[in-house]
Amino acid sequence: MRLYVGAAGSLVSEYGFLLSVREVLGSTPRRAQSKCNYIDDVSVLLQEIIVEARNLSNAEICSVFLLDRVSHELVAKVFDGGVVNDDEKEFRIPADQGIAGHVATTGKILNIKDAYSHPLFYRGVDDSTGFRTRNILCFPIKDENGDVIGVAELVNKTNGPWFNRFDEDLATAFSIYCGISIAHSLLYKKVHEAQFRSHLANEMMMYHMKVSEEEVTRLLMRGIEPGILSMFEDMGFINTYKIDLHTLARDIEILALFVSCMCHDLDHRGTNNSFQVASQSVLAALYSSEGSVMERHHFAQAIAILNTHGCNIFEKFSRKDYQRMLDLMREIILATDLAHHLRIFKDLQKMAEDQTKDWKTTRKIAVRG
Repeated sequence: MRLYVGAAGSLVSEYGFLLSVREVLGSTPRRAQSKCNYIDDVSVLLQEIIVEARNLSNAEICSVFLLDRVSHELVAKVFDGGVVNDDEKEFRIPADQGIAGHVATTGKILNIKDAYSHPLFYRGVDDSTGFRTRNILCFPIKDENGDVIGVAELVNKTNGPWFNRFDEDLATAFSIYCGISIAHSLLYKKVHEAQFRSHLANEMMMYHMKVSEEEVTRLLMRGIEPGILSMFEDMGFINTYKIDLHTLARDIEILALFVSCMCHDLDHRGTNNSFQVASQSVLAALYSSEGSVMERHHFAQAIAILNTHGCNIFEKFSRKDYQRMLDLMREIILATDLAHHLRIFKDLQKMAEDQTKDWKTTRKIAVRG
């Protein structure tokens, strides 16, 4: 009878354990996903991950290392005590040494019940700090592709002799969502840095392209050439769009042609598209997949000028007209690619000589070409 009672008690205990596992693992995705709120700051994100991992596993200490693929090192800038902002004070270890290095290399979780008896454990830190490491649960953090991007290390189980199977399952589930959050945060950081570099490069370019106040004054004193002014006035676009006299406008398609004529060779490098592609230039890397490398660069420079404060002559346009203007400019500037023109020239010539079609039909074919 006692045997049955003991077995029943064991089953009840096991059932209670499984329920607790289910409850915690069920809440893990929600708790881990909440860390996505810190995606714009990887240091804060890592700090939140450390706190959550320590609380979930009842660990005394938690450390998170990110894998630096360039130097092949594991880097820790965030600790239980806070964030280290000085690069000289960050903690770096080889990515193939020690417990963390072993986990980063193998991509498998490592549960050590007695740290001092394990061959990979280094006692130097404990000896210098007076801290005693009893047990360790070290698990990999992977991205969406399954590649290791970091390692988390939990030290000293506080409510038990060591980390158990439940802690391993918990760490595995938690690491999946943490890996996604960290990968997205690192990607966000790269995109933000690229945008900053692009903005800085644009500012430098516009600084050198900026016209001095003296030159502007001199040109204003000379006035606008009568021939150009008469064209703008005859078409009545100044009153149509009600913009300042310094920013002229007219019927949208005619204005697009005029502006595109002025912008269609901005920042020309003195080479053709074939040379850019063959030399594997930066411009070719940006635009070669779409074709018309230089023409796309000219259009990009035109947009950069329009985005510069005080240079947007279309700022009073409605949203619809503004988008239409940019679309027209893009089409017109790309159409100046002579290679593209030569490819369709024979078709255009045939359409022009074909007297059997009326103007509307020919125009549709020409636009489609």
